[in-house]
Amino acid sequence: MSPDFSAYVDMDKAEIIHNIYKSRIVGRKWQQYGIKVIPTIIWAKPNTYDISFMGIEQNSIVAISTYGAVKNKNFFLQGYKEMQKRLKPKTVICIGNKLKEIDEGNLIFVKARDTYFMNSKNDNQPNLFDD
Repeated sequence: MSPDFSAYVDMDKAEIIHNIYKSRIVGRKWQQYGIKVIPTIIWAKPNTYDISFMGIEQNSIVAISTYGAVKNKNFFLQGYKEMQKRLKPKTVICIGNKLKEIDEGNLIFVKARDTYFMNSKNDNQPNLFDD
C-alpha cells in the first residue's frame, strides 16, 4: 500500500494536497521498481474529495485507515460514502479499528500497531486492537 500521509479536518487544504501528492509519488516510484501498489486514499472535508479521489481507477482495490477517524467520525463516514460512490472499489483494505458504520462494500479489516509509539514513553498509545 502507498504510504498514509494523513489528512485531518483542521489541516490547510494545501497541506492535504501535499500529503496526497507525497503518497501518490512514493507509490508511483515503487511501481517503477516493479512493486505492485494499492493506493491509500485519504480525505478530510468535502472540499478535498476531488483531489483525494483523483487518478484512482474505479473498481480497483484501495486502502484506507480508520486511525484518527473517531475524532471526526462524521467527516470520515461522509468521505467513505463519497469514495464508494466515485470509485466503486472492488475491495477496501481498512487499516485500524472496525467501525460498525462502514459496512458498505467488500471490506477487509487489518489490525495494525502504530509504530510511532513503539519506542515512546507515551502512555496514551491508541488501542488499535479492539474490535
